[in-house]
Amino acid sequence: MKFPAKFRRGGDSAKNEPFVLVRGLDGCIRVYPEEEWVKIRQKLDKIDLSQQKLRDFKRCFLTDVSEVTIDAQGRIKISQNLLKFARIERSVIIHGMISYIELWCPELFNKKLFEIEESFAEIAEGLNLEG
Repeated sequence: MKFPAKFRRGGDSAKNEPFVLVRGLDGCIRVYPEEEWVKIRQKLDKIDLSQQKLRDFKRCFLTDVSEVTIDAQGRIKISQNLLKFARIERSVIIHGMISYIELWCPELFNKKLFEIEESFAEIAEGLNLEG
Protein backbone atom coordinates (compact mmCIF):
# COMPACT_ATOMS: atom_id res chain seq x y z
CA MET A 1 0.00 0.00 0.00
CA LYS A 2 1.28 3.46 -0.89
CA PHE A 3 1.72 5.41 2.35
CA PRO A 4 0.98 9.14 1.84
CA ALA A 5 3.88 11.50 2.58
CA LYS A 6 1.69 13.70 4.78
CA PHE A 7 1.40 10.81 7.26
CA ARG A 8 5.14 10.24 7.43
CA ARG A 9 7.25 12.15 9.91
CA GLY A 10 9.91 13.84 7.82
CA GLY A 11 7.85 13.56 4.61
CA ASP A 12 9.49 11.69 1.74
CA SER A 13 12.83 11.49 3.60
CA ALA A 14 11.40 9.08 6.23
CA LYS A 15 12.00 5.91 4.22
CA ASN A 16 13.15 3.62 7.04
CA GLU A 17 10.82 4.92 9.72
CA PRO A 18 9.31 1.89 11.50
CA PHE A 19 5.59 1.52 12.05
CA VAL A 20 3.68 -1.16 13.93
CA LEU A 21 0.44 -2.53 12.50
CA VAL A 22 -2.16 -4.10 14.82
CA ARG A 23 -5.82 -5.05 14.83
CA GLY A 24 -7.97 -2.01 15.55
CA LEU A 25 -10.82 -2.14 18.01
CA ASP A 26 -13.53 -1.35 15.45
CA GLY A 27 -12.47 -3.63 12.62
CA CYS A 28 -9.75 -1.42 11.15
CA ILE A 29 -5.97 -1.71 11.14
CA ARG A 30 -4.11 0.67 13.44
CA VAL A 31 -0.71 1.98 12.33
CA TYR A 32 1.48 3.26 15.15
CA PRO A 33 4.77 5.11 14.80
CA GLU A 34 7.43 3.30 16.82
CA GLU A 35 7.46 5.83 19.69
CA GLU A 36 3.67 5.56 20.10
CA TRP A 37 3.81 1.76 19.98
CA VAL A 38 6.30 1.80 22.86
CA LYS A 39 3.68 3.60 24.98
CA ILE A 40 0.98 1.07 24.03
CA ARG A 41 3.32 -1.84 24.75
CA GLN A 42 4.10 -0.43 28.21
CA LYS A 43 0.37 -0.26 28.98
CA LEU A 44 -0.12 -3.80 27.71
CA ASP A 45 2.69 -5.02 29.95
CA LYS A 46 0.73 -3.76 32.97
CA ILE A 47 -2.43 -5.74 32.18
CA ASP A 48 -3.48 -8.04 35.02
CA LEU A 49 -3.19 -11.45 33.38
CA SER A 50 -5.12 -13.13 36.21
CA GLN A 51 -8.34 -11.84 34.58
CA GLN A 52 -9.56 -13.93 31.65
CA LYS A 53 -11.10 -11.01 29.71
CA LEU A 54 -7.87 -9.03 29.91
CA ARG A 55 -5.79 -12.01 28.78
CA ASP A 56 -8.20 -12.55 25.90
CA PHE A 57 -8.03 -8.88 24.90
CA LYS A 58 -4.24 -8.88 24.94
CA ARG A 59 -4.10 -12.12 22.96
CA CYS A 60 -6.52 -10.86 20.30
CA PHE A 61 -5.01 -7.36 20.08
CA LEU A 62 -1.52 -8.77 19.55
CA THR A 63 -2.57 -11.30 16.93
CA ASP A 64 -0.87 -10.52 13.62
CA VAL A 65 1.17 -7.56 14.94
CA SER A 66 3.78 -6.60 12.40
CA GLU A 67 6.54 -4.04 12.16
CA VAL A 68 6.92 -2.41 8.76
CA THR A 69 9.08 0.23 7.16
CA ILE A 70 8.41 2.42 4.16
CA ASP A 71 10.17 1.20 1.04
CA ALA A 72 11.85 3.35 -1.61
CA GLN A 73 8.52 3.83 -3.42
CA GLY A 74 6.76 5.02 -0.24
CA ARG A 75 4.88 1.76 0.34
CA ILE A 76 4.29 -0.44 3.37
CA LYS A 77 3.58 -4.17 3.30
CA ILE A 78 0.42 -5.25 5.12
CA SER A 79 -0.03 -8.92 6.00
CA GLN A 80 -2.87 -10.84 4.40
CA ASN A 81 -4.19 -11.71 7.87
CA LEU A 82 -4.57 -8.04 8.81
CA LEU A 83 -6.14 -7.19 5.44
CA LYS A 84 -8.61 -10.05 5.89
CA PHE A 85 -9.37 -8.95 9.47
CA ALA A 86 -10.15 -5.39 8.29
CA ARG A 87 -11.96 -6.62 5.14
CA ILE A 88 -9.70 -4.45 3.00
CA GLU A 89 -9.57 -5.60 -0.60
CA ARG A 90 -8.93 -3.07 -3.37
CA SER A 91 -9.38 0.36 -1.82
CA VAL A 92 -8.60 1.71 1.62
CA ILE A 93 -9.44 4.77 3.67
CA ILE A 94 -6.46 6.21 5.54
CA HIS A 95 -7.75 8.07 8.58
CA GLY A 96 -5.43 10.09 10.82
CA MET A 97 -6.14 9.85 14.56
CA ILE A 98 -3.42 12.27 15.80
CA SER A 99 -1.03 9.73 17.41
CA TYR A 100 -1.79 6.83 15.05
CA ILE A 101 -3.47 6.09 11.73
CA GLU A 102 -6.40 3.84 10.95
CA LEU A 103 -6.75 1.85 7.73
CA TRP A 104 -10.38 1.05 6.87
CA CYS A 105 -12.44 -0.84 4.36
CA PRO A 106 -14.45 2.06 2.84
CA GLU A 107 -17.80 0.36 3.43
CA LEU A 108 -17.03 -0.35 7.11
CA PHE A 109 -15.70 3.18 7.67
CA ASN A 110 -18.82 4.79 6.20
CA LYS A 111 -21.05 2.47 8.24
CA LYS A 112 -19.15 3.36 11.42
CA LEU A 113 -19.45 7.10 10.72
CA PHE A 114 -23.17 6.72 10.10
CA GLU A 115 -23.56 4.88 13.44
CA ILE A 116 -21.88 7.65 15.45
CA GLU A 117 -23.32 10.70 13.69
CA GLU A 118 -26.43 10.75 15.89
CA SER A 119 -24.41 11.06 19.08
CA PHE A 120 -21.55 13.14 17.64
CA ALA A 121 -22.74 16.53 18.93
CA GLU A 122 -23.58 15.11 22.36
CA ILE A 123 -20.13 13.52 22.68
CA ALA A 124 -18.46 16.77 21.53
CA GLU A 125 -20.32 18.76 24.20
CA GLY A 126 -19.00 16.42 26.87
CA LEU A 127 -15.42 16.84 25.64
CA ASN A 128 -15.54 20.64 25.70
CA LEU A 129 -13.13 20.96 22.77
CA GLU A 130 -14.27 24.46 21.85
CA GLY A 131 -13.49 26.11 25.16
